[in-house]
Amino acid sequence: MTERNIPARARVARAIRALATLVRASQWWDYKLAPILVIFYATLVREGASLALEYREAAILLVGLIAGAAYVSVSNDVADRRDDRIAGKANRVEGRSHGAIAVLLAFPVSIGCMVAWHWRNDPLLLLAYGGAWLAFTAYSLPPLRLKARGAAGVMADALGSQCLTSIVAALAATRGIGHAPDPLWVAAVAVWSGAYGVRGILWHQLHDAAADRASCTGTFVQRHGAIRTRTFVSRFLFPIELVALAAVLAMIPGRASLAGLALYGLFAIGKIERFKLRAVLVEPVDRYLLILFDFYIVFWPITLLIAAAIPNPLDAVVLAAQLLLFPVSNGRTLRDGIRLSRRLLT
Repeated sequence: MTERNIPARARVARAIRALATLVRASQWWDYKLAPILVIFYATLVREGASLALEYREAAILLVGLIAGAAYVSVSNDVADRRDDRIAGKANRVEGRSHGAIAVLLAFPVSIGCMVAWHWRNDPLLLLAYGGAWLAFTAYSLPPLRLKARGAAGVMADALGSQCLTSIVAALAATRGIGHAPDPLWVAAVAVWSGAYGVRGILWHQLHDAAADRASCTGTFVQRHGAIRTRTFVSRFLFPIELVALAAVLAMIPGRASLAGLALYGLFAIGKIERFKLRAVLVEPVDRYLLILFDFYIVFWPITLLIAAAIPNPLDAVVLAAQLLLFPVSNGRTLRDGIRLSRRLLT
């Protein structure tokens, strides 16, 4: 069948899939976006605002986050071409012309500039959003290329991927309803998301340890080793994440988030026992469960949105949108829940 005979809808779907593959969307869509969006929802809940009525600000935030994540994926692949060749890893921009690479970088940057222009009258929000882009750039691209500079790379990635973007979500929510941001809330969000972001990049570095070793990339894990990295996470980083998470949850009205945490706990225990999984904080192993991961991307946003929709039925639209935006993680959790239920009943 020729390209001309393929229906327009199919061509568009194929182009979207190709673009998603190129920017590695499957590696960050659920894992990065959902924990940031839940901060947007939680901020509105704290302010007593309707989530559905802030659809415009939510859409702009989502577009801005996607543009930044796409830029990170492409810029990191561009900077990693030599290292990936040495390590024998596939690189999605390998062999592409300079013009094609320029277009791939310019497209998300132009979208990010438009989002920044929308926020131009809010200096604090603009600073946080621009700071995330700068952190992304410093992490991947020369001359800084902090990825190969140990702890500096870890901090840059955590700032860009979770910390500053979570602050952006909190500030965008208060901006949408015309309220001043609560400094204590923003601080708690910053500490929690920063710790979670550091844990995320260390997990990635442990996963890529063999490739980074082959290419002599001086990541934190390569400089300090897997054992010291795990010790750092278990004795220092994860306790900070837990304390900050407790502060964040305590500042959200109602008990929906705590109910989500309790449900997650039962779910995680059931998966570990019934599916013979190993609970881990940071190290990828065979058949593992990353602690709190499913809470951040599934249980927390879903329970928070259900609770918000009870007094404001219009907010059910946001719940439906959340389910549609993240079908992979939500669907996987639903299937696992059904499997657990069947095993408990048999």
